[in-house]
Amino acid sequence: MKKLLTIYTLSNLSSWLDFLAVTLIVSYSMEAGVFTVALASIALVAPQFLFSRLFSHQYFTSNIRRTLTVTLLLRALITSSLLFIDSPALLLLIILPRSLLLGFFEPMFAALISRMQADTKKLASFTSLINTGSKLVAPAVGGAIAASYGENIVFGLGAFMCLLSGILTLIFVQDLNKLPSSIKEQHDSKDSMMPSKPPISDPFYVNILIPSVIYYFMVFAVNNLFPYLLNYYGAPKSLLGYCLSAASLGNAIVGFSLLRLKTKFEDLPFVPLITIVIATAFLVISFTIKSSMWVAIVIVFLMTGLFTASMMILSSRKIFSSSEHSPSYASSLQSIQSFTMMSSPILGALLVTYFGEDILMAFVSIVAIALTLLYWGITALKKSQRSRVV
Repeated sequence: MKKLLTIYTLSNLSSWLDFLAVTLIVSYSMEAGVFTVALASIALVAPQFLFSRLFSHQYFTSNIRRTLTVTLLLRALITSSLLFIDSPALLLLIILPRSLLLGFFEPMFAALISRMQADTKKLASFTSLINTGSKLVAPAVGGAIAASYGENIVFGLGAFMCLLSGILTLIFVQDLNKLPSSIKEQHDSKDSMMPSKPPISDPFYVNILIPSVIYYFMVFAVNNLFPYLLNYYGAPKSLLGYCLSAASLGNAIVGFSLLRLKTKFEDLPFVPLITIVIATAFLVISFTIKSSMWVAIVIVFLMTGLFTASMMILSSRKIFSSSEHSPSYASSLQSIQSFTMMSSPILGALLVTYFGEDILMAFVSIVAIALTLLYWGITALKKSQRSRVV
């Protein structure tokens, strides 16, 4: 488990450092226009949405160890090439294949874990903690390095971590890639060459994936414009850092707590519940931010951190616990995250442009609550109809 988590940590740190360096170099060093900055943001996530089917196919058509190793090493190579780029157009062209390669990691990692004889609940909690730590450490350290020595050093550090992750995968994943005999016979059969995509009625799709669309649209619509809103309402510059730290603290508390708790929270309808809680928190912030209640906003962000971490961990538990469909689940969830990350900020910007800053958080929250209740009503009605048929 420690070897896998080391690989996961290095890959996550590398991707966050790359993200930071690309953002800084486009916005500052190249002094690109707003359209180019927007295109760079889209290029960082678009391939993960467009090629989600390809990522899940690799579980059946290729060796997981080889796929992980090759994609990590190629990512390191492409990131290294960014050291010599000084054109925004060329940078965008290189970001696309780098983002495509990054899209293989989560589905392949999920597939690898599903094949292990390990505690998937602990792994889900650990990966959530690693994600939280990476979001804290990489931007802080990378930002300081970029300010002192330039973005190229950040690219170099990210490339080195990705290279090290690929080498460790080549060395350590060999033993972890062995399948139990029953599963090996199933996937070595002739029919296993074609991926078995879960039906739309699959419990993961119905209970997690569909309501996740509402959740991520709401979260990304608010999160991407939250710094702008803080500036608009005259909040101190330090408040954003306090809010992010509070949310990360909430993430860590939940991560450590779920490591010890044996209750199967993942069997509850956690996505709709968390969506309503986060929407309610955003409603509270929409009122407190107008009244300059900065401490209250930090406290609310601590609460949101508790629930966003729960969302990540419980979703990962469901993905890791499936031996057959884990790559499809992981790539589908990744696709939704990428799509909403691209489209929801545009929705938020349109709301602000045509209706003003005051309406953004309240409108998005109310719509999310309404859609979640509608989802709940439809699923309850379908369950009632099925029970009558039986």
